[in-house]
Amino acid sequence: MFLSKEELKQFTGYQIVSCQIRALKAFGVPFAIGLHGRPVVLKSEVERLLGSSDENKNREHPKEPDWNALGA
Repeated sequence: MFLSKEELKQFTGYQIVSCQIRALKAFGVPFAIGLHGRPVVLKSEVERLLGSSDENKNREHPKEPDWNALGA
């Protein structure tokens, strides 16, 4: 549901909380500051930003190429 401390570090590239916050703002990822003073980020927001594989699975893909688009 939420990024772990390690996932947040990996995603932002920073271990220092103030740098993580700056990176999240730059990425446009919504977050809240938890009672522990660290950013709390929903995994779904990061997946949305990076293009979730679930989103790609739900897309309808034609079984054959569009031959008209290829000029055939």
